[in-house]
Amino acid sequence: MRRPVLLCTAAIALGSMIYICFRPGSLAVFAWAEAVGLEQAVGALRQLCAPIGPHVPEPVIHSLPGALWAGAFALAMGTIWRATPIRRAWPYLSTVPALALGSEVGQGLSLLPGTFDPIDLIAYTAGITLGFMVALRGSRTEPL
Repeated sequence: MRRPVLLCTAAIALGSMIYICFRPGSLAVFAWAEAVGLEQAVGALRQLCAPIGPHVPEPVIHSLPGALWAGAFALAMGTIWRATPIRRAWPYLSTVPALALGSEVGQGLSLLPGTFDPIDLIAYTAGITLGFMVALRGSRTEPL
């Protein structure tokens, strides 16, 4: 159980670091950081990361954090439900792609705020697939 927790934590932390370091300061997360008194720490981190920012590819900045978060969610859900027969677990496991992919499709249909990006769909799908593969590897007697 330690390994999934460490992998989830690492994925969430890395995605958050990328987001904090390289995304525009006008996003809501920066107002939240200010509201809880973290604006100086966030500002210092952004200043530290600024020199490498121009060299980081756009998909890493814009799509990788979401893929890491979706992968962590899939790993957590897959780990929690891996011992449960798939016919009972699938409604819970399906929340991962429904939320991650559904949010991007919702943006594409103007149902949710944000900008639709097909690269996000690919990144989320890769993250979710990898998260489930790690969680479910060698733990089922019946095929998914």
